[in-house]
Amino acid sequence: MSGTLKVQFQNPQTTHFLEIANAIVEIDYMLANVDEWSKPVTVKKTFANALDQPMLVKDPLGVVLIISPWNYPVSMILLPLIPAIAAGNTVVIKPSEVSANTAATFEKLVSKYFEPVRSHDCHCSGLPSYGQLCSGNGSCG
Repeated sequence: MSGTLKVQFQNPQTTHFLEIANAIVEIDYMLANVDEWSKPVTVKKTFANALDQPMLVKDPLGVVLIISPWNYPVSMILLPLIPAIAAGNTVVIKPSEVSANTAATFEKLVSKYFEPVRSHDCHCSGLPSYGQLCSGNGSCG
């Protein structure tokens, strides 16, 4: 990933490290806590459910769309991506078309590390596709 950033932006290696290091810290934090966060929570019984075991079960809410800007493309994708995946949501990544190398790298990584059925969730296209991407209707946007 750092090599992709160097080709893309010609920035010092320190800048690339800082962009990726934030994501690594976030991943470690999520991995350390996700089991605790995802446990069902028992709630107080009432007369109506006295014979039941009432609890709150945390389920994923749905689909998260991440539209990344061209500057700091890695952290602007990874920092919202990590908690969205930890919560069990499907994530659609839309990297900036300006940072094409980063978009191509994310497309490869998503295809490599996620289920093949879901690897289409990395969209690396330009502005005309936003309407289709967000609504399923090509005439929107």
